[in-house]
Amino acid sequence: MIETELVKADGLLASVSRKLRLVQAVRPLNEAEQKALFLRGEVVEPDFVYSRPPTTDTSEIRKLRLPDSSWGKLLEAVRRRLLRLNSLFEEPGPINVRDFSREVYGAPNQQLQAVARNLLARIEVEPRPEVSFEFTREILEKALADYGLDGWKVKRADGDFTAARAVEKTVYLTGMGGLYEGTAERLAVHEVGVHAVRAYNGAGQDLSHFSLGWPGYEQAEEGLAVYAELHTGTISQRALLNYSARVLAVASLDKGLTFRGCYEFLRDLNLTEVQAWEATLRAYRGHGFFKDHIYLQGLLDVFAFMKNGGKWESLFVGKVGLEHLGLVDRALNRGVLRPPRVIPGFFQCPPVRGKVWKLIEGLVD
Repeated sequence: MIETELVKADGLLASVSRKLRLVQAVRPLNEAEQKALFLRGEVVEPDFVYSRPPTTDTSEIRKLRLPDSSWGKLLEAVRRRLLRLNSLFEEPGPINVRDFSREVYGAPNQQLQAVARNLLARIEVEPRPEVSFEFTREILEKALADYGLDGWKVKRADGDFTAARAVEKTVYLTGMGGLYEGTAERLAVHEVGVHAVRAYNGAGQDLSHFSLGWPGYEQAEEGLAVYAELHTGTISQRALLNYSARVLAVASLDKGLTFRGCYEFLRDLNLTEVQAWEATLRAYRGHGFFKDHIYLQGLLDVFAFMKNGGKWESLFVGKVGLEHLGLVDRALNRGVLRPPRVIPGFFQCPPVRGKVWKLIEGLVD
C-alpha cells in the first residue's frame, strides 16, 4: 500500500498539473489563417497569436513536504517543473517556451539527425486515397469501445494535430489536411492502443501521475506509440517521413534558423509544402517547442528495448518511462502497484516485418 503522505502530495501536484497545460499554451489561435498567408507567400514569417495561459496559486505546493523515497523524488521533480512553468506563464508579453521546453526535452543529437536524414533519403511515400473524417472517427470510437475505455470520446481538433488527452479522456482528431487510407487503423493503435490505454491503466493506480505522466515518460510514451504502429504494420512511410522531419525541424530551431529558414530547409529535402509546414509549426509554436524529436528517438529506444526482450507489459501500468521500469517492477512485486487492467493484444502477436520494419531494424543494428 502506498503511504498516505505520498498520495496526498501526488494529489495536490496533480491538481496543479491539470491547470498548467503546456501543450494548450503553445497552440496558435490563428494557425489556419497564418498557414494560408505563409504558403501563398504573403508573409515571410507567420505571426501566431496565443491565448493567455492560466496561472495558479502555488503556495501550497511550495510548502509541501515530500517523502524521501523514489516516488517522492519523482514528485519533487514534478514540483520543480510546475513552479518553473507557472513562473513562465506569469511573465508578461507573448508566451515563449523555448528555454523551458529545451530543459525538459533536450535537443536531437547528431546521431539522431543522421538517422532522420537517412530515413528521408530512403522513404518513398506511396499515394493513398483519402478517407473521411467521419470514417476515421468511427474507427477510433470502435477501438475505444473494444478496449472498454469507458468515458473516453473522440472530438474534432481545432488545428493540425491529432492527440489523446488523458485529462479530458478525449482523442482529438484533426479535421485539417488529408486523412489517408490506413490512417484510421494507425491512429487506433497509436492514440488508443497506447496513449489512451496507458492513461486508463494509470487512472487505476493510487497515484494520479500514473495517468498524467511521470517526469521523463514522454520519450517512451511517443516511442512506444510509434513502435506499436511499426509492430502492427500500420505505420506508413508518410508517417515515418513526418517523424523524421520533426527531428530536423527541432534541430533547425536549436541552430537558430527562422521559421522560414526551417521550412525552406525541409522543402529542399523534398518535403511537400504541407509536410514542411506541419513539421516547422510543431517545432516553432510558442517561439520554440523542443519536443518532437522524441518520437523518432523514442522509437529507436523502444525498438532496442523490445529486441532485447524487455518486459513490455510493465509499460502499461500507466504513463511511465523506460527508466522507471526497475521501480515499477519492484512495486508490482510488492503489490504496491496494480497490474494493467487492459493490455493491447497486438503486442502478443509477432511483429509485421515489412519494409519500414527492416529500415528501422537496420538503423538500430
